[in-house]
Amino acid sequence: MLDSATVASVTGLAPSVGQEAKGSSGSGLAAIGHCLWGPPSTGVGVEITAFPETAFKAFFDGTPAMTPMTGVGLAAKGSSTTVSGIAHASLYVDFGTFGLLVAVNSKTATLEMAAALANAIK
Repeated sequence: MLDSATVASVTGLAPSVGQEAKGSSGSGLAAIGHCLWGPPSTGVGVEITAFPETAFKAFFDGTPAMTPMTGVGLAAKGSSTTVSGIAHASLYVDFGTFGLLVAVNSKTATLEMAAALANAIK
């Protein structure tokens, strides 16, 4: 999906290889795939979670308060917040047959970083 070099070049982090994670994101959606780059205990790293299209579309359409992003998937929107000096940039991307959450968590995380990672997914 993503290699560590791409994650590092976009975010400035030095992550290890992505690791499959259990559970789902804080969105409340049931994930069909979930991967982390960086130890969850630090709160710093990248998270990518995939969702089935039907559930994702209902969630995506029901969250109008997010910032729209252009040039990513069919549609994308996200939000960012800072907690204890760590910025959390979360971007939801509709790819038409599935949806993704791309979350970047670091001192310098931005929605643009999340968008660049979403565009780099293979």
